[in-house]
Amino acid sequence: MLWVLSDGKDLLRSSFANLSPLLGFKAEKQDDQILAVQSWLRHNDGWLLIFDNAETLELLNAAKELLPVDGKGHVLFTTRAQATGQIAAVSVDCFDDETGSVFLLRRSKWVAADLATAEEIRPQVSATDWQTANELVHELGGLALAIDQAGAYIEQTECGMEGYLSRYRTNAAAMLKERGGFVHYKDHPEAVYRTFLLAAENAKSRSELAYEILLDSALLHPDGISEKLYADCEPLELDKALAALKDYSLIQRVQEGQKRFFTVHRLIQVVILDVCDG
Repeated sequence: MLWVLSDGKDLLRSSFANLSPLLGFKAEKQDDQILAVQSWLRHNDGWLLIFDNAETLELLNAAKELLPVDGKGHVLFTTRAQATGQIAAVSVDCFDDETGSVFLLRRSKWVAADLATAEEIRPQVSATDWQTANELVHELGGLALAIDQAGAYIEQTECGMEGYLSRYRTNAAAMLKERGGFVHYKDHPEAVYRTFLLAAENAKSRSELAYEILLDSALLHPDGISEKLYADCEPLELDKALAALKDYSLIQRVQEGQKRFFTVHRLIQVVILDVCDG
């Protein structure tokens, strides 16, 4: 399994080239390293190449250009981009409460890592802890990154399920900024707060209207925000704004018959409201 960081074009190329010494090559120039990796991909099978966090269609296409035409393995792209061109897309939904609770209890080291199902885990925890885990996952909206972050915090601080839930209910925004803090998580993703904040800033750079819509959505019910609220906006500008929000997974657009609306995750609302209060 080969992992390529894909947050930007330069990082994409350098990360792909850095696979070269891992595969036994000694080339020093980046272009030669890239050619060496491409050669290895052509002459070996049974590999999985993951381009992680290619946020835009431009980055997805840049990643595709690095692939040899006759590679013998498998390629997976992870992205929040909604437009993926000719690359087949599989949407990854948020966890339901039970699945999220299993993940949370394993991630926090509350139960052994080899316990993989609710049926295996429930007898190992108290009814109170199981219920609290469900409540916490529900309040986090089933978002995997947020659940992972909560598990890391619980593991490091030993605050317990009840302790984390209490802290979250008291100050959600502050908890979304914390990954634990006492151990440097070098290989872990950004905290939920910063992840959403960066996404909002990127959307704003593409469309001021996008950010205005995001501010509005933080004050509304997260499910079923009608696009009719923006009927007075110029249609092309509205399309541009909604596309920017959708590209960074800040909203999901839905159409039911003649009705068009969008949804926003409740944790995005927490972050935006905190920014406004600040």
